[in-house]
Amino acid sequence: MTDTEAMQRALGLAKRGTGFVSPNPRVGAVILDENGNIISEGWHKKYGGPHAEIEAINNANRDNFSNCTIVLNLEPCSHYGKTPPCVDAIIQKKFKRVVIGMTDPNPLVSGQSIQKLRRAGIEVEVGILENESQQINKAFAKWVVQKEPYTILKIAQSIDGNIALKNGISQWITSGESRSKVQILRSEVDAILIGRNTAIADNPKLTVRDLDLPSPKRIILDSHLSLPPNLEIFTDDNKSNTYIVFDENLINSKQVKYFAEIGVQSIPIKLNSDNEIDLKKLIKKLGAEFSITSLMVEGGAKLFSNFVRENLAHELHLFVAPKILGNGLHTFGELNFTQMQEAIKLQVNSLEKLGEDIYIIATRAIVSND
Repeated sequence: MTDTEAMQRALGLAKRGTGFVSPNPRVGAVILDENGNIISEGWHKKYGGPHAEIEAINNANRDNFSNCTIVLNLEPCSHYGKTPPCVDAIIQKKFKRVVIGMTDPNPLVSGQSIQKLRRAGIEVEVGILENESQQINKAFAKWVVQKEPYTILKIAQSIDGNIALKNGISQWITSGESRSKVQILRSEVDAILIGRNTAIADNPKLTVRDLDLPSPKRIILDSHLSLPPNLEIFTDDNKSNTYIVFDENLINSKQVKYFAEIGVQSIPIKLNSDNEIDLKKLIKKLGAEFSITSLMVEGGAKLFSNFVRENLAHELHLFVAPKILGNGLHTFGELNFTQMQEAIKLQVNSLEKLGEDIYIIATRAIVSND
């Protein structure tokens, strides 16, 4: 097995930690003998549990690794956290080579383990499938450096750019295949965010269904605490995973006390000059205080517009159905541009057909000043 093939395997193992290891990164490890055969493997299974390197070493049932290579999609840690430094274990076991997908963006590591391994006489190869390694841990990289979540806008819309009919009806614009994909996306993020109007119109559960994976946190914006208490998010078995964001001046209100009694979490935030939740302050609070590394915004139109306007969306996941809804609720109808140069340019990174729909992943385009 080549280093690249082993790295592909390590990345596949790393993905098994999805939903269980955040805010830690997803890491897989493959141990090869001198002939390139796999003798052991492992992955980071649970936050606070053994890291991938230790799992693989423990699964090998041997003490002699002097002719072995360990392949990792992320540089091993060099600091004490929930567990001891993995780099020390690799050195103690006298591995011959270490193959690494990407340098750890964590300032506490950031190349230090690579230097330590080389000082110990271990051969180190860095950058095998680096792009793929960066992709799988892009949310961790954003969070560990800036303490802010990597944010995705998930949009289900018609081909003429509506997320609902004029009367608010939106179920179902997109196909069953698209809705199944959304379940996968939910399983990959720490939290889902919706606005008050979406909570009332759709009464969504915002849970992961049909997958044996934990559901993300549910964050609802309700500036003035006016949502009815009989919504699914307040009454189902997952209500302790629900967070309400509201005007900090209401911290001592009856509604907040009621939420505390039923197990719903409160996030008070100062309102901005428009008397709305300050999204930039919220994003910082979610990352710094709640260790949310990834966030998916699922509606509605005003929230989508505000995230784009304030440059807080890192990716757009658009599920476009071949339907014309006419004079409906436009996805970005709150962006009232009057000049073409105001238009926000996107870069399409991938296109996929899901049932009848088109699934587009896009990022904000880098505009040249030339």
